[in-house]
Amino acid sequence: MVKHNNAISDVHFRKDWERHVYTWFDQPGQKKSRRLKRQKKAAKVFPRPVKGYLRPIVRCPSTKYNTKVREGYGFTHEELRAAGVNRRGARQMGISVDSRRHNRSNSSFEPNVARLKQYLAKLVLWPKKSETARRKHKERKTKKDKRLKKDDTETTEKKEESLIEKPIKTIKPKKIRKPETQIPPHVQIKGRILPFRSKPKATIEWRVIQDFERKGMGAYERMVHARAEARNVGKKKKAEMEAAELAFKKAITGG
Repeated sequence: MVKHNNAISDVHFRKDWERHVYTWFDQPGQKKSRRLKRQKKAAKVFPRPVKGYLRPIVRCPSTKYNTKVREGYGFTHEELRAAGVNRRGARQMGISVDSRRHNRSNSSFEPNVARLKQYLAKLVLWPKKSETARRKHKERKTKKDKRLKKDDTETTEKKEESLIEKPIKTIKPKKIRKPETQIPPHVQIKGRILPFRSKPKATIEWRVIQDFERKGMGAYERMVHARAEARNVGKKKKAEMEAAELAFKKAITGG
């Protein structure tokens, strides 16, 4: 870009102009498609949280950033063992596991164990299949086992019957089974699981201004006096030293 008030240089943008220009006319459409994808993903993982697994609290690497805390990849095996969680079934409970990370101190071990216990105290596990679906599956399995236990003669007869041409039957579409228990949509968590602050929020104490505080100098006047005192520290010190020397001379001379 040209600096100051100089002339714009002739860069010949007339040749293949469309190659040097980028447009984003699909921005509103992309915004809508991203929103629909988020809704589709939330419906797919329902009632599990949208953000995914529970993450531990770790410190950033290097001496420059180790004062800050952030979310790590997963909990260590020691942390899961202390919280009473099986590391093989932790992911099914929504807990992330990291087998590479190790605990070097209690400052990283104890907060994550407390975080896991807090999560387990609030956790509600929903079965993947309802009780009726499990019962029907069990009935189908028993029927299949009984069918397999029949004699060989019956199986051969069925094979022969299957070879005979039969009229084509129309297949009806299956009805979509609705879940038995309707879960309200506000149950699904859309933000972070157990959010935390890297720095504690400063607390402000509010109080009523008293009458004696209203009298006297105001805030601006106090600031002006404070600046003047800070500016004239050297002059005051010099004047005090001169006055002390003069008093000492008078005392010696007796004048």
